Amino acid sequence: MPQPKSVKGIDTPAGEGAWNWRGKGLLRIASSHWEVLGWGERESEKWVVTWFAPSMFTPAGLDIYSSKKEGLSEGLYKEVLTALEGLEAKELSDLVKADMRAVEISY
Repeated sequence: MPQPKSVKGIDTPAGEGAWNWRGKGLLRIASSHWEVLGWGERESEKWVVTWFAPSMFTPAGLDIYSSKKEGLSEGLYKEVLTALEGLEAKELSDLVKADMRAVEISY
């Protein structure tokens, strides 16, 4: 099945650290809710972790973003992953263990 080259939408605030996303164009029927779980900076590498609710096209999940073009350094990724697994939130911990994987973002 062909994958879209881009997904366009609009985020609107939905409370402290939370957002609602609505697709544009043909994706107007799609929507999602997402929240910032944590963020930080180490050695000029900024990162953020977000959780997103299930949508009509995707299950719930977590994303880790990095300010570095090549993505999170391996060491920082392991630290963030270990912290997420250690949360006393079984649903999030289970998501991390089952579905967390690196994704390449090309510019």
